Amino acid sequence: MVLQTRWTGRGTRTCEGLIDGKDKQQFYIFDLCGNFDFFRLHAKGREAATVSMLQERMFNTKVELIYKLQELPFQTEGLQNYRKELVQDLMEQVKALPRNNFAVKQHLRFIDKYQTERDFAALTYENTLQIAEHIAPLVLPTRDDISAARFDMLIYQIELAMLTDKSYKRAKNDVIHKAESLSRYGTIPAIAEQKELLEQILHGGYLERAGIPDCEIVRMNLRNLIKFIPEEERVRYDTDFTDDILSIQWKESQLDNDDLANYKKKVSYYIRHHQDIPAIAKLKGNMPLTNEDVRSLESILWNELGSKAQYDAQYGKTPLGELVRSIVGLSQKAANEAFSHFLNDAGLDSRQMYFVRQIVNYIVRNGMMKDLSVLQESPFTDKGSISELFDDMALFMDLRSVIENINKNAMAA
Repeated sequence: MVLQTRWTGRGTRTCEGLIDGKDKQQFYIFDLCGNFDFFRLHAKGREAATVSMLQERMFNTKVELIYKLQELPFQTEGLQNYRKELVQDLMEQVKALPRNNFAVKQHLRFIDKYQTERDFAALTYENTLQIAEHIAPLVLPTRDDISAARFDMLIYQIELAMLTDKSYKRAKNDVIHKAESLSRYGTIPAIAEQKELLEQILHGGYLERAGIPDCEIVRMNLRNLIKFIPEEERVRYDTDFTDDILSIQWKESQLDNDDLANYKKKVSYYIRHHQDIPAIAKLKGNMPLTNEDVRSLESILWNELGSKAQYDAQYGKTPLGELVRSIVGLSQKAANEAFSHFLNDAGLDSRQMYFVRQIVNYIVRNGMMKDLSVLQESPFTDKGSISELFDDMALFMDLRSVIENINKNAMAA
């Protein structure tokens, strides 16, 4: 692709005064590999790249939805019908891949594994990794309006958050913001037709009580209306920067000062400076909590530092142990002990050992690893992907078991 881009750029040069004295009027590109068709380079560069990235993210999100909807709590007729729709959608996208294209040919071994409904009947976590690595990046961009595709992605993220019990407050507010913007243009017939739904979203608490089917109603009815919102109202930039705290110099007497009046600051300050409390020490040392430890944390977080209502408002359904662990992290000693089987295994090659050490470093900093999808990103993939590093997936499953056990010890409360 680099060569193609380079020569396309040279072909567009004006090149005045050729041998016959005339300026260049045209040029030809012999696209033997069909790159233009596959990568949609006839679209504007930045827009084409954006569409391609969005399409890949959406494909992976649908895979995650399908994977999650396998669980027993979601075996209802409505949700299983929705799962079948998602599977059908993915199958069509996989079958649409141009098999003669050079990029696709390199991944046919994996592409051929996901051609029928039976292939999606019982996905494993490893299957989702394979799909994300070998298929999602190849998916062809659709002809959908980019604003509609972005709205689809927003709703799919909300649905996935619902299934995984994660917070989706920001995404929900984004939907409300879009509904509010649409409500200003009621003179457009297509928007006027959705008056009842828009009013329910804005004033009837629709999203507060919404389930997956309700979210699909919103997505299907509003996706093609987003284009009517002026661009300046649609564009928003969300950042998720994490600041590294180098030192804290507050004194105990300052706990009630204005700087620490906020409940979240109180909690963070207290936990960081009282790591000798048995329950907190156990969490940092990767030891399971007793009922007495749980009651101790409840007393601290729900009585001494504030109320349970404040905790729920700030942290939602986050278990007490998980919160504490996220603040204090995991001790290096505890992490090394947990992964000692791998760290002391002379059978691991240098790339595998690098991968294990990155996991240890991550858990020491963050306390746990709830979202295993981070393993598909740098620095974990700097030496190769999971499928490249571990020919024997049983070894990776052993690693995953250690991670899950560390998580479990923090989820006791």
